[in-house]
Amino acid sequence: MATTPPGRLLGSGRRADVYEIDEVWVLRREREGGGDAAGEGAFPAGAVRFQY
Repeated sequence: MATTPPGRLLGSGRRADVYEIDEVWVLRREREGGGDAAGEGAFPAGAVRFQY
């Protein structure tokens, strides 16, 4: 089922496409089953906490 892209395509990888939403936000859209978004989101949160 084809869907309308949410914005300008910035990049495409093995599992996901990244779209520009506006000047601040991007959207990563997983394809074919995706991955563990909760686990992947924990890394940047930890990096910020430790001022990496």
